[in-house]
Amino acid sequence: MINPESILSAAKDNERSVAKFLRDLIAIKSVSSREEEVISRIREEMERCAFDDVTIDPMGNILGRIAMATASLRSTLMSIRSMSETPGTGPSTPSGAPRKKVSSTAAAPAI
Repeated sequence: MINPESILSAAKDNERSVAKFLRDLIAIKSVSSREEEVISRIREEMERCAFDDVTIDPMGNILGRIAMATASLRSTLMSIRSMSETPGTGPSTPSGAPRKKVSSTAAAPAI
């Protein structure tokens, strides 16, 4: 079982690097279907964090896998789907039609 105190401690230890990563992401200008730079930055961070596997699927979603040592947590699949609104582009698509609300996937359950 994962100790909640150890998670909090790790979060505090990594606060600056997480804040930098998030600042980097929001600084990248990207619109729907043109998110290559965001995906590249996420991949860079996943590789820096020693993910065991990082892939980009045909739809442009980035998937990372971290193998866990314990039997109860053999592996965790984390899926980050980038959906961003770039300042100055407004609430519409490039064609001017209103954007449809789409939810993004932040994490998938452990396998």
